[in-house]
Amino acid sequence: MQQQLGLPYRIIVVNIGRGDEFRPEFLAISPNNQIPAIVDHTPLAAVNPCPPSSPAPFSYLAKKTGRFCPTALRGGYEVAQWVF
Repeated sequence: MQQQLGLPYRIIVVNIGRGDEFRPEFLAISPNNQIPAIVDHTPLAAVNPCPPSSPAPFSYLAKKTGRFCPTALRGGYEVAQWVF
């Protein structure tokens, strides 16, 4: 999604066959070891408000950029039903 939004991003492969999702470095980002996870280095709030569980990162990016999700309550609700 970052690519479609034109946002800079870096992919870090998490090899679940090796148990990378349980490494301390990954757990610092995603305490429940859920994939995908994102780190927003330019968050709208003082702390990173993005829960790292799927599809929450995609919802967060859509709301942050104002794209891919209607801002009207009804439309946003319908998109949330479809995504979640």
